[in-house]
Amino acid sequence: MKLDNYLRRINFRQTPKNNLQTLNELHRKHVFAIPFEDLDIHLKKPLKIDVDSLYEKIIVEKRGGFCYELNYLFYNLLKEIGFDCQIVSSRMYDKRENVGCEFDHLSILVKLEEDWLVDVGYGNLFTEPMKIPTKIDDYVYKDRDAIYKISQSNNSKFVLSESKKGYKFKKIYAFDTIPRKIEEFYEQIDFKQYSPASYFVKNRICTIPIEEGRITLFNNKFIKTIGKKKEERTIQSEEEFYQIVREEFDMNVWEESFCQN
Repeated sequence: MKLDNYLRRINFRQTPKNNLQTLNELHRKHVFAIPFEDLDIHLKKPLKIDVDSLYEKIIVEKRGGFCYELNYLFYNLLKEIGFDCQIVSSRMYDKRENVGCEFDHLSILVKLEEDWLVDVGYGNLFTEPMKIPTKIDDYVYKDRDAIYKISQSNNSKFVLSESKKGYKFKKIYAFDTIPRKIEEFYEQIDFKQYSPASYFVKNRICTIPIEEGRITLFNNKFIKTIGKKKEERTIQSEEEFYQIVREEFDMNVWEESFCQN
Protein backbone atom coordinates (compact mmCIF):
# COMPACT_ATOMS: atom_id res chain seq x y z
CA MET A 1 0.00 0.00 0.00
CA LYS A 2 1.43 3.35 -1.07
CA LEU A 3 0.64 5.91 1.60
CA ASP A 4 0.96 8.95 -0.69
CA ASN A 5 -1.51 7.52 -3.20
CA TYR A 6 -4.04 6.75 -0.48
CA LEU A 7 -3.76 10.26 0.99
CA ARG A 8 -4.10 11.79 -2.47
CA ARG A 9 -7.24 9.69 -3.10
CA ILE A 10 -8.93 11.26 -0.06
CA ASN A 11 -7.56 14.77 -0.74
CA PHE A 12 -5.38 14.84 2.38
CA ARG A 13 -2.53 17.23 1.60
CA GLN A 14 -0.75 17.63 4.96
CA THR A 15 1.92 15.45 6.52
CA PRO A 16 -0.05 12.96 8.65
CA LYS A 17 0.76 12.80 12.36
CA ASN A 18 -0.27 10.44 15.11
CA ASN A 19 -2.69 12.87 16.79
CA LEU A 20 -6.40 13.65 17.07
CA GLN A 21 -6.30 16.50 14.57
CA THR A 22 -4.94 14.20 11.85
CA LEU A 23 -7.40 11.44 12.81
CA ASN A 24 -10.36 13.82 12.54
CA GLU A 25 -9.20 15.18 9.19
CA LEU A 26 -8.46 11.75 7.71
CA HIS A 27 -11.87 10.46 8.81
CA ARG A 28 -13.79 13.43 7.42
CA LYS A 29 -11.95 13.48 4.10
CA HIS A 30 -12.30 9.71 3.67
CA VAL A 31 -16.08 9.85 4.16
CA PHE A 32 -16.44 12.68 1.64
CA ALA A 33 -14.09 11.16 -0.97
CA ILE A 34 -14.94 7.45 -1.12
CA PRO A 35 -18.51 6.19 -1.66
CA PHE A 36 -20.20 3.48 0.32
CA GLU A 37 -21.29 0.98 -2.36
CA ASP A 38 -22.08 -2.70 -2.85
CA LEU A 39 -22.01 -2.82 -6.67
CA ASP A 40 -19.57 -5.75 -6.88
CA ILE A 41 -22.09 -7.96 -5.09
CA HIS A 42 -24.57 -7.30 -7.90
CA LEU A 43 -21.88 -7.73 -10.54
CA LYS A 44 -21.26 -11.22 -9.05
CA LYS A 45 -17.68 -10.21 -8.38
CA PRO A 46 -16.34 -11.88 -5.19
CA LEU A 47 -15.11 -9.47 -2.55
CA LYS A 48 -11.46 -9.79 -1.58
CA ILE A 49 -10.83 -8.52 1.93
CA ASP A 50 -7.05 -8.28 1.94
CA VAL A 51 -5.02 -5.07 1.93
CA ASP A 52 -3.54 -5.41 -1.56
CA SER A 53 -6.89 -6.18 -3.21
CA LEU A 54 -8.69 -3.42 -1.33
CA TYR A 55 -5.97 -0.91 -2.16
CA GLU A 56 -6.18 -1.84 -5.85
CA LYS A 57 -9.97 -1.54 -5.92
CA ILE A 58 -10.55 1.54 -3.77
CA ILE A 59 -7.39 3.59 -4.31
CA VAL A 60 -6.06 2.61 -7.73
CA GLU A 61 -9.38 1.90 -9.49
CA LYS A 62 -11.11 4.70 -7.54
CA ARG A 63 -14.03 2.60 -6.36
CA GLY A 64 -15.90 2.51 -3.07
CA GLY A 65 -16.90 -0.41 -0.90
CA PHE A 66 -19.00 -1.50 2.06
CA CYS A 67 -18.12 -1.69 5.74
CA TYR A 68 -15.59 -4.52 5.80
CA GLU A 69 -13.77 -3.12 2.78
CA LEU A 70 -13.69 0.56 3.71
CA ASN A 71 -13.01 0.20 7.42
CA TYR A 72 -10.41 -2.54 7.05
CA LEU A 73 -8.46 -0.52 4.48
CA PHE A 74 -8.74 2.63 6.60
CA TYR A 75 -7.52 0.68 9.64
CA ASN A 76 -4.42 -0.30 7.68
CA LEU A 77 -3.88 3.32 6.66
CA LEU A 78 -3.99 4.36 10.31
CA LYS A 79 -1.51 1.63 11.26
CA GLU A 80 0.81 2.76 8.46
CA ILE A 81 0.75 6.31 9.83
CA GLY A 82 1.52 5.03 13.33
CA PHE A 83 -1.81 5.08 15.17
CA ASP A 84 -2.44 2.56 17.94
CA CYS A 85 -5.64 0.99 16.58
CA GLN A 86 -7.57 -2.25 16.29
CA ILE A 87 -10.60 -3.57 14.46
CA VAL A 88 -13.62 -4.46 16.62
CA SER A 89 -16.87 -6.31 16.11
CA SER A 90 -20.16 -4.41 16.00
CA ARG A 91 -23.68 -5.82 16.06
CA MET A 92 -26.38 -3.93 14.17
CA TYR A 93 -29.83 -3.14 15.57
CA ASP A 94 -32.91 -3.58 13.42
CA LYS A 95 -35.96 -1.27 13.46
CA ARG A 96 -37.37 -3.09 16.49
CA GLU A 97 -34.02 -2.71 18.27
CA ASN A 98 -33.22 -6.40 18.11
CA VAL A 99 -29.44 -6.73 18.01
CA GLY A 100 -27.72 -8.76 15.30
CA CYS A 101 -24.95 -11.34 15.41
CA GLU A 102 -21.28 -10.91 16.22
CA PHE A 103 -19.14 -9.59 13.33
CA ASP A 104 -22.24 -8.05 11.75
CA HIS A 105 -20.24 -4.87 11.15
CA LEU A 106 -16.56 -3.95 11.38
CA SER A 107 -15.58 -0.79 13.28
CA ILE A 108 -12.24 0.64 14.39
CA LEU A 109 -10.97 1.62 17.84
CA VAL A 110 -8.13 4.17 18.00
CA LYS A 111 -6.19 4.76 21.21
CA LEU A 112 -4.82 8.25 21.81
CA GLU A 113 -5.04 10.00 25.17
CA GLU A 114 -8.63 8.75 25.01
CA ASP A 115 -10.25 5.96 23.00
CA TRP A 116 -12.12 6.87 19.80
CA LEU A 117 -14.66 5.02 17.69
CA VAL A 118 -13.80 5.31 13.99
CA ASP A 119 -16.16 4.27 11.20
CA VAL A 120 -15.82 5.33 7.54
CA GLY A 121 -17.72 2.28 6.28
CA TYR A 122 -21.29 2.56 7.52
CA GLY A 123 -22.72 4.59 4.65
CA ASN A 124 -24.41 7.42 6.49
CA LEU A 125 -22.94 8.00 9.93
CA PHE A 126 -20.79 10.53 11.77
CA THR A 127 -18.12 12.35 9.75
CA GLU A 128 -15.55 12.57 12.57
CA PRO A 129 -14.54 9.98 15.20
CA MET A 130 -16.51 9.71 18.43
CA LYS A 131 -14.96 9.59 21.88
CA ILE A 132 -15.67 6.40 23.82
CA PRO A 133 -16.70 7.16 27.43
CA THR A 134 -14.43 5.87 30.19
CA LYS A 135 -17.18 5.45 32.77
CA ILE A 136 -20.85 4.50 32.74
CA ASP A 137 -21.99 7.70 31.12
CA ASP A 138 -23.03 8.98 27.70
CA TYR A 139 -20.87 10.84 25.21
CA VAL A 140 -23.00 12.96 22.88
CA TYR A 141 -21.65 14.47 19.67
CA LYS A 142 -23.43 16.77 17.21
CA ASP A 143 -22.38 15.92 13.68
CA ARG A 144 -23.36 17.61 10.43
CA ASP A 145 -26.65 15.80 9.85
CA ALA A 146 -27.49 14.17 13.19
CA ILE A 147 -26.64 13.84 16.87
CA TYR A 148 -24.85 10.70 18.04
CA LYS A 149 -24.47 9.14 21.46
CA ILE A 150 -22.25 6.39 22.83
CA SER A 151 -23.51 4.76 26.02
CA GLN A 152 -21.48 2.38 28.16
CA SER A 153 -23.19 -0.60 29.71
CA ASN A 154 -20.08 -2.07 31.37
CA ASN A 155 -16.31 -1.90 30.96
CA SER A 156 -16.23 -3.28 27.42
CA LYS A 157 -19.77 -3.00 26.01
CA PHE A 158 -21.07 0.12 24.28
CA VAL A 159 -24.07 1.21 22.22
CA LEU A 160 -23.98 3.81 19.44
CA SER A 161 -27.28 5.68 18.95
CA GLU A 162 -28.48 8.39 16.58
CA SER A 163 -31.03 11.19 16.79
CA LYS A 164 -32.03 13.72 14.15
CA LYS A 165 -33.15 16.33 16.71
CA GLY A 166 -31.53 15.24 19.96
CA TYR A 167 -34.41 14.04 22.10
CA LYS A 168 -35.29 10.60 20.69
CA PHE A 169 -32.38 8.28 19.94
CA LYS A 170 -32.46 5.04 17.94
CA LYS A 171 -29.81 2.40 18.47
CA ILE A 172 -27.43 1.89 15.53
CA TYR A 173 -25.06 -0.79 16.76
CA ALA A 174 -23.48 -2.34 19.84
CA PHE A 175 -19.73 -2.83 20.00
CA ASP A 176 -17.01 -3.91 22.38
CA THR A 177 -13.30 -3.13 22.72
CA ILE A 178 -11.98 -6.65 22.13
CA PRO A 179 -9.28 -6.68 19.39
CA ARG A 180 -10.31 -8.84 16.43
CA LYS A 181 -8.65 -10.38 13.39
CA ILE A 182 -10.09 -9.91 9.93
CA GLU A 183 -10.47 -13.69 9.53
CA GLU A 184 -13.12 -13.65 12.26
CA PHE A 185 -15.36 -11.57 9.95
CA TYR A 186 -15.11 -13.90 6.94
CA GLU A 187 -18.27 -15.89 7.66
CA GLN A 188 -20.37 -12.73 7.84
CA ILE A 189 -18.65 -11.26 4.77
CA ASP A 190 -19.66 -14.35 2.80
CA PHE A 191 -23.20 -14.20 4.14
CA LYS A 192 -23.59 -10.56 3.16
CA GLN A 193 -22.36 -11.05 -0.38
CA TYR A 194 -23.99 -14.40 -1.21
CA SER A 195 -27.07 -15.09 0.94
CA PRO A 196 -30.51 -14.26 -0.54
CA ALA A 197 -31.40 -13.02 2.96
CA SER A 198 -28.61 -10.43 2.92
CA TYR A 199 -29.62 -6.77 2.83
CA PHE A 200 -26.82 -6.14 0.33
CA VAL A 201 -27.93 -8.95 -1.99
CA LYS A 202 -31.47 -7.57 -1.90
CA ASN A 203 -30.46 -3.94 -2.45
CA ARG A 204 -28.05 -2.14 -4.77
CA ILE A 205 -26.59 0.88 -2.99
CA CYS A 206 -24.18 3.72 -3.68
CA THR A 207 -24.08 6.80 -1.46
CA ILE A 208 -21.76 9.62 -0.44
CA PRO A 209 -22.11 12.94 1.39
CA ILE A 210 -21.51 16.09 -0.61
CA GLU A 211 -20.85 19.60 0.66
CA GLU A 212 -24.51 20.62 0.43
CA GLY A 213 -26.07 17.29 1.42
CA ARG A 214 -25.95 13.72 0.05
CA ILE A 215 -26.40 11.75 -3.16
CA THR A 216 -27.67 8.17 -3.14
CA LEU A 217 -28.45 5.41 -5.61
CA PHE A 218 -30.82 2.90 -4.06
CA ASN A 219 -32.04 0.18 -6.44
CA ASN A 220 -33.89 2.07 -9.18
CA LYS A 221 -33.93 5.46 -7.42
CA PHE A 222 -31.48 8.34 -7.56
CA ILE A 223 -31.88 10.64 -4.56
CA LYS A 224 -30.17 14.01 -4.16
CA THR A 225 -30.56 15.96 -0.92
CA ILE A 226 -29.49 19.60 -0.85
CA GLY A 227 -30.11 21.12 2.56
CA LYS A 228 -33.75 20.35 3.37
CA LYS A 229 -34.68 19.86 -0.28
CA LYS A 230 -34.89 16.25 -1.50
CA GLU A 231 -35.10 15.30 -5.17
CA GLU A 232 -35.84 11.73 -6.29
CA ARG A 233 -36.10 10.22 -9.74
CA THR A 234 -36.68 6.73 -11.06
CA ILE A 235 -33.90 5.12 -13.11
CA GLN A 236 -35.13 3.55 -16.32
CA SER A 237 -32.22 1.31 -17.39
CA GLU A 238 -28.86 -0.20 -16.48
CA GLU A 239 -27.19 2.25 -18.83
CA GLU A 240 -28.73 5.16 -16.94
CA PHE A 241 -27.81 3.62 -13.57
CA TYR A 242 -24.14 3.30 -14.46
CA GLN A 243 -24.10 6.68 -16.16
CA ILE A 244 -25.12 8.17 -12.80
CA VAL A 245 -22.42 6.10 -11.09
CA ARG A 246 -19.88 7.58 -13.48
CA GLU A 247 -21.07 11.19 -13.55
CA GLU A 248 -22.20 11.69 -9.95
CA PHE A 249 -19.87 9.33 -8.06
CA ASP A 250 -16.85 9.48 -10.39
CA MET A 251 -16.64 5.68 -10.69
CA ASN A 252 -16.46 3.90 -14.03
CA VAL A 253 -17.94 0.44 -13.52
CA TRP A 254 -20.32 0.29 -16.51
CA GLU A 255 -17.84 -1.70 -18.58
CA GLU A 256 -17.67 -4.36 -15.87
CA SER A 257 -21.46 -4.46 -15.66
CA PHE A 258 -21.83 -4.74 -19.41
CA CYS A 259 -19.41 -7.66 -19.50
CA GLN A 260 -21.45 -9.48 -16.86
CA ASN A 261 -24.68 -9.29 -18.85
